[in-house]
Amino acid sequence: MEKHESPRRLTDSELAEVAGLGGEGVRGRGRLAGEIQVEGHIVTLVTANRATRSQVSFTLDMDDRKARHLQGKGISVSGIIHKISPTHGTITHTTVVDRPAAHHVPGEHLTLKGTIDNREPVVIGGEAPPTGSYLVLAAPLTLGSSAIHEVFVEGRKLQQGTAVVLHGRLDARTYGGVETTAHPYAALSGVSDLGAGEPSFDGGQFHSAVNNAHLRVLITHRRDLFDAPNAIVVLDPAAARAFLGSQGGRVRPEANPFHGFTGSAPIAAPTDAERAAVVFNKEGIPIVVATGAELVKLGEEQPPPGTADMFSHAWYFDDATETVYAFVSGGIAGFVNRMESVIHVGA
Repeated sequence: MEKHESPRRLTDSELAEVAGLGGEGVRGRGRLAGEIQVEGHIVTLVTANRATRSQVSFTLDMDDRKARHLQGKGISVSGIIHKISPTHGTITHTTVVDRPAAHHVPGEHLTLKGTIDNREPVVIGGEAPPTGSYLVLAAPLTLGSSAIHEVFVEGRKLQQGTAVVLHGRLDARTYGGVETTAHPYAALSGVSDLGAGEPSFDGGQFHSAVNNAHLRVLITHRRDLFDAPNAIVVLDPAAARAFLGSQGGRVRPEANPFHGFTGSAPIAAPTDAERAAVVFNKEGIPIVVATGAELVKLGEEQPPPGTADMFSHAWYFDDATETVYAFVSGGIAGFVNRMESVIHVGA
């Protein structure tokens, strides 16, 4: 299982720096506001000094067909920002965060309210709409030029008749097309139940339902090496819970890489027995005392350079017991690999 590290989140001062003249070489996750411009197939976000020799702009990995209706409009986008020169950069894994309220396009991540209606449609020939949960919207939305009153909740079965607030990616789908005419419908993929406290995914990162903070993702099983999705754990310290889901695998380039959550587990303080069950050997590798098995490192986080008395964090996984352990080092107390929390993802 290989180590997975995502780009760090940029600070507010770094984001302000890259949005203007300067910030050359800065790279990380964040959000920038500006004005969309489309020239041919190239989509850019202008963040400063528009139409001057010192214009600051970022090339987006965004389909020009989805961007043309935003031409000249002020929006915010999130993604992985890389400032290449004082006046130019790139944003990859681009997600439009704020857009004019009347416009919705396939691939947009959004929050929807409504009531669940579970259906098992049957038609002659088998070309029926999908079976499962539909969200009957509290207020219709416009997708392209069509009014949408309901969306299919992809990969999730919810309780009949419940009022819910769901977040996910709006996708345009069709059914039929072989023996009958193809019929369009709207689907919500990568679904989070915000009412149940699940984090939302904006196409690049997860956000806490408690305080909208960016959340760390750990990959416990890297299954996409075998064309299946990775098993992930999304840590939400504010909720004191870890949310279990899947992401990646062999999917179409235009498909949502996040497949939704399947459950959650508490981020709990370890017991004395759990602390005693894992020790670090002389090579600095944690092992299970009872079996001698080494734990697998899932990730680590170092304090920002120049900060004193801050903790570093490391996360390890026991595949045999499906347990994630978090350890801290440093701080005023001078901790060295002190077990901080335990997550029983297989419980």
